Amino acid sequence: MLITLIACIGEPVLFTDNIETRIDLGTDDALTTPYVKSAAFELTLAPGFAPDITDWSLESSEPEILEIGARRIEDGKLIHTATAHAPGEVELQAIDDKGKLVDAAVVEVKAPTRLGIAHNSAVATDDETVYADEVPLVLVDGTSTWRVEYFAADDEKLHGQAQDLTVAAEEFAGAELLLGVYHEASDFAQATPTEPGTYTIDVSIGELSEQIPFEAVPLEALAGLALDRTPEDDDTAEEIVVVFGENDEGRSIAGVHPAWVVNGVEKEEQGDVLFYQSNDADAVDNPVTASFEGHELSFDIHANAADVFSTNEPPGCSTSGLAASLSMVLAGLLAARRRRA
Repeated sequence: MLITLIACIGEPVLFTDNIETRIDLGTDDALTTPYVKSAAFELTLAPGFAPDITDWSLESSEPEILEIGARRIEDGKLIHTATAHAPGEVELQAIDDKGKLVDAAVVEVKAPTRLGIAHNSAVATDDETVYADEVPLVLVDGTSTWRVEYFAADDEKLHGQAQDLTVAAEEFAGAELLLGVYHEASDFAQATPTEPGTYTIDVSIGELSEQIPFEAVPLEALAGLALDRTPEDDDTAEEIVVVFGENDEGRSIAGVHPAWVVNGVEKEEQGDVLFYQSNDADAVDNPVTASFEGHELSFDIHANAADVFSTNEPPGCSTSGLAASLSMVLAGLLAARRRRA
């Protein structure tokens, strides 16, 4: 009878984590596995057909691989901290108030064999052609951010924010490690050069290391502004525009944060990302102007309102811990094809 009940109604509980921020929970578990070794995150046990689970517990079959920590209760859900200590498979176990195993989900922890580095504008727009130079250009006193990704054998993507990751730059003191979220909780390396020159950020975890070289260029190198934007179509109602600098050779320059005027109204915020929704029934084409240090870029958007963000401030970004939630919807656009304008 229990088997029939589960098949018709769903699982007694649902297992989720706070790494993937675009999940549609539905009636299925939503665990972003495999996790990268040393990742720290939260696991949530939510009621399925079990009406009250506040006296239940969440346990790990192999705490030396994945440790379950402190818990709290929110809206009838159990939320536990978790830390991935070592490679291996783990069964997450939902234990009811009588000590009975009611439900379980298997997750895996893996050690990375490769690091991947992508400029944050490329992450936001899913366009690898932006800042694709072997040695990217960054404006002096501007800020540039790169996302760090983890891969196991066969280029399998690993998830979570690795607590063992370090960033360093001997040539200057402007490099730091950020923790934040776009479409999932991620690690970011960020730099703000103060003098022209060629610099390198060293990113490492365990025995793995990658270098992020870049060239800091003065304001005089900025010849104009350019943009990357999502196509406006019926399939993608949420649109973004990323503005960046260019030199006289057409190479992208990171670190510009323009002021914006949308339909004649000056925006209070400055940043290199403009977000808007193009599917409002009363939306019309409206002019937009981005300006930075005497350079202007004008274009139209099919929207009556827009918000300004920065690729250097991932939503919920923090230098002290895991971001709580996704406050910006850039990540929802990553499945759409981008075009270079």
